[in-house]
Amino acid sequence: MNRRWVVWSVLALSLVGLWWAILHFSGQLLEARLRSTINDRPDRAYDFKFGKLVVQAGFSGVELLDITITPRFADSLDLSVLGELDRASIQGLKWYALMVEGQLILESIEFKRPHFRVYRRAKPTDMRSDIAVSDRSEPAQKRGLQSVFTDLLKRGELSDFLVSEAYAAYYLIDRDTVEFARVFGLHLHATGIETDRMHWDSPVPFELNRFRLKIDSIRAQPSGNTELQTGAIDYDSEHNKLSLRSVKWQHTRNWVEISREMGEQKDLFELELDALDITGIRALNRIFEDLEVDAHKLSLTGMRFFDYKNKNLPLKKKEYKPMFHGMLRRIPVPLQLDTVEIRNSRIEYREIAEHYAKPGLIVFDNFEAEVYHLSNLKTYQREHRQLVAYLRTRFNGSGALKARLEVPYRGERFHLEAEMGPMPLSALNTTLEPLAGVRGADYGRQSAPAQIGHESRQHGFDQQVLAGL
Repeated sequence: MNRRWVVWSVLALSLVGLWWAILHFSGQLLEARLRSTINDRPDRAYDFKFGKLVVQAGFSGVELLDITITPRFADSLDLSVLGELDRASIQGLKWYALMVEGQLILESIEFKRPHFRVYRRAKPTDMRSDIAVSDRSEPAQKRGLQSVFTDLLKRGELSDFLVSEAYAAYYLIDRDTVEFARVFGLHLHATGIETDRMHWDSPVPFELNRFRLKIDSIRAQPSGNTELQTGAIDYDSEHNKLSLRSVKWQHTRNWVEISREMGEQKDLFELELDALDITGIRALNRIFEDLEVDAHKLSLTGMRFFDYKNKNLPLKKKEYKPMFHGMLRRIPVPLQLDTVEIRNSRIEYREIAEHYAKPGLIVFDNFEAEVYHLSNLKTYQREHRQLVAYLRTRFNGSGALKARLEVPYRGERFHLEAEMGPMPLSALNTTLEPLAGVRGADYGRQSAPAQIGHESRQHGFDQQVLAGL
């Protein structure tokens, strides 16, 4: 009995040892083959290196540990990305195709807890002051993390690509290297990928069945005086909807102090936003990489917009003040939106008048609007010919205001129809008293319908007030 037990024990240990030897030997062969295959493309932009390979039980997949992603020609690139990963999990690896044919074919790969550093070299801005002069060129160029995903995924065939708990830091290289943005908690899942069919409008630039993206938050400091913060960001291609929550664009210090440092009269802006939703997106990647918004509808909820000006400072040069069409051309972001909807919002304008210390205040609260055919791109403007907007708000917390605005896309013209409800003159105290030391009495006036036509002429403006204001 004891002898039989010893024989079976020795046999079992031998089988375990043999299995371990097969795994170890196979793992070594697989690791060597994978190292040579994954970086064998001479046109690759990045090297993908790993420290260790672990074969999962049953040969169902492999784990790559201690991974680095480095650009091959970083010194000659305007934009480059460096990546470090705890691990990458590969499922459904076709062993025969890899070991015999040298082809990388798998079902899925997941990057777990990657850290990316994106470096962009500073160069003179190529943003046009008049963006409507010409539209965006095609095809779109690979930017940021898209360049890494493109370079890595086109080395083989796979169906699903996942990124979980990613972190990305963005740097601008000029005389010094300055960090200007961070992305926290990036989760990405692309399914049904066809790596032989490119599609540049997606962060994973291939034809695919479904794409999902989640980001916990973004922190950015575009300049020394401003910072951008967002809460959760969510996108699902099945619904073609992008949602942002808790957006803030604000100054790092008091606006009066910043205006004094600037030394001249300039408008300073801040923005808070509870929710932003974009539906019917025609080019998702352009939103993240190029800040280009091309979609059916943009919805803003709980927007609080602040505009500040200090007129105690000199006006260094007298600028031409554009009307609505001119202001659209000055927006440094390409826009193409069929509908813009604004709900439950507030707009504040604060101005310190010359020789005064405290700002006057104009408030439009309960602000709601629908804007149709908003764009600064010529092709879209030629197709729709004009912007139309319907506005509803309260002026300084009292007078109900309704307006309809038409802005043709040819020439500096607009047509405005407005109606103001009853409002006591005391509602103007927050505006007039800090600016001119004047107080209004507490009585009302009747509503005032008005129509305004405004047209830019070669030698100035010709304004016609058609009824009351």
